[in-house]
Amino acid sequence: MKSHRLQKRIQAALTPDLLHKKYRHLAAEHPHAGHCYVAAEALYHALGGERSGYKPVNIHWEGGPHWFLQHQVTGKVLDPTVGQFETPVPYHTGTRKGFLTKQPSKRAQEVLRRAGLAEGYVAAAAIRHRGQIFTAPSHDGAIDAMVRAGHLKSFHDYFADQGEEGFVTHDGRFVNRQEALTLATQADQLKHQRYATAADKELDSDYVKRDNRYREAVSESSWAAPKWDRERSEVVRVSKETGLPFEKLRRAFNRGKVAPVSDDHFRDLENTDANSGEHKSVDSVHHMAQSYGGKDSVGIHKALTKGETLPAPIILHRPGKSPTLVAGNTRLTMAAALGQRAHALHINVDESRADRLISHYLREGVVLSGDSGSKRLMTLALQYGYQETGEPEVSQNAVTHKLIDPKTGYTLQVRRLLRRDRGLDLDQNLWKHQPTNELGTDPEHLSQVLRLATRNARSMA
Repeated sequence: MKSHRLQKRIQAALTPDLLHKKYRHLAAEHPHAGHCYVAAEALYHALGGERSGYKPVNIHWEGGPHWFLQHQVTGKVLDPTVGQFETPVPYHTGTRKGFLTKQPSKRAQEVLRRAGLAEGYVAAAAIRHRGQIFTAPSHDGAIDAMVRAGHLKSFHDYFADQGEEGFVTHDGRFVNRQEALTLATQADQLKHQRYATAADKELDSDYVKRDNRYREAVSESSWAAPKWDRERSEVVRVSKETGLPFEKLRRAFNRGKVAPVSDDHFRDLENTDANSGEHKSVDSVHHMAQSYGGKDSVGIHKALTKGETLPAPIILHRPGKSPTLVAGNTRLTMAAALGQRAHALHINVDESRADRLISHYLREGVVLSGDSGSKRLMTLALQYGYQETGEPEVSQNAVTHKLIDPKTGYTLQVRRLLRRDRGLDLDQNLWKHQPTNELGTDPEHLSQVLRLATRNARSMA
């Protein structure tokens, strides 16, 4: 269920009798006043708890404490009681704090019950066999779990000695397929509403959305931060494709955090096969890996099915753009085929307007002429790891510096004019500007210089 729909349900369930006695006098001021803690707590558990990626945050605002949720990777804020305030809440100044209890408090349970979110939900497909319960995203996966545990000799042995098939709920309770269909329908877990009226009135694992709640009861693989030495070549490739400076990506890698891949990020993720819908089976992922040069899909499948630790894929986040997979396509696609929620190293790069223009030149290897603009570009290039290839070439009107990035092979020439009028001369187009300080120029002024150069520069690539 979408977060805004959950918030509306929770808001509708808030009544004065739920208020703590010291906040009951606020009921007359606004319907949501005094309810921030219990509303945030109920929303947290309705989203799937810790697996949702959201964390409770506290702030002191308009004379009292206030609670809301914030995503630990994207920074997105969910505040079901923000309507009580007259002024915008400065969410960025909040402090992360845990709730008093790991399980929903009595008040939060009542809010969830009123909102129709407390009936429970299915967390995994399950098979009860000879007194033991085996869980997985699908019933075939549960049979595989039985074989791995030595409960069966082979997959085919199950058909001669079948167990009871059903699902486990969020609290670990085993339910049959009929009960599971009722729970999944009430909890809005079905991919399509037509499944709610299935002819046999039984739930199939293929009917269930792979959201934060599903597989909660299943022991999944752990994901560790990837090693820089193993992923460096992928970062170099993305630097060339996006134009982002290599050093900037390296710093973002070092600051990155491993966290679950949310449903929204998975749906919008670019540069991956995992969300294409073409590789829903394990065999399909193996064929995909072979077509890409023999990636170790067998080893990845083994690690995922045995709950072993894997290096996390890498996802790049940039303002205003869809997330991009940097590395780990086979890992992510195999996890999706197995119904597992992968974790990833999320790296965030914030590009300023000037950064985007400058990175274009560092990527394309062009000739840029100018005075203060060229000095600024020269300074930035050296900061990004570029090195001069020799002594600068001096002519009557200009000094030309030749640079190269030894890590990526990108080339760059910066020509600094020596004319007294300090003009920018490209293809005999003269554009005059006032000189600024020695190291650079105002970002907006630099943007103008670079835009003009875009129209006139010749590529050396």
